Amino acid sequence: VGRELLIPKIIIPPDASVLSALGFLSSDVRHDFSAPVGKSVPSLRAGELKAVFDGLESQGRALLAAEGFEAGAMRFVRMLDCRYHRQVFSVEVPVEAADLSAAGYAWLVEKFEQSYSALYQHSHKNVAGFVDTCRVAAFGAQPALELKMRQTVGPDPAPAYRGTRRVYLGAWNEAAVYWFDDLLPGMAIKGPA
Repeated sequence: VGRELLIPKIIIPPDASVLSALGFLSSDVRHDFSAPVGKSVPSLRAGELKAVFDGLESQGRALLAAEGFEAGAMRFVRMLDCRYHRQVFSVEVPVEAADLSAAGYAWLVEKFEQSYSALYQHSHKNVAGFVDTCRVAAFGAQPALELKMRQTVGPDPAPAYRGTRRVYLGAWNEAAVYWFDDLLPGMAIKGPA
């Protein structure tokens, strides 16, 4: 395959068949929660969004705790789905804890206009935004994955050599055979092998 694609150097990781599973199993756990709002920004009551987010985060905490995560290993990301009236598609607006403790919703107007403008290169000043949904992503942090490092050795692959065998590469050739588990970083092999 490497020859057909004109790739001069091929690297085959020792755990190639399980790398995807390893990445999946070492990733943080994530659960998503949402609640509809369905109001224009001017019609939101003081503390209304905070109450919705608190409820969603409470669900996230309970689920992560049931899965064995300590409070210090939990992280929450808050988003609002906002749009202008009569628009079909909403844009994501990030929400910080400090935003929710503000007296009003000036922060939401500003962040919505920024998010909308970043996506569409303009915004509708002095037009009220509409909040469709509150969303919370609850993350449970996994312990850091510690992979064993192998020591680099010299280029001589003799400790891994196991003899030769015939292989067909357009014609029959005698190719050296090396035991994969005995190959170490730094060893160099001239193929075909």
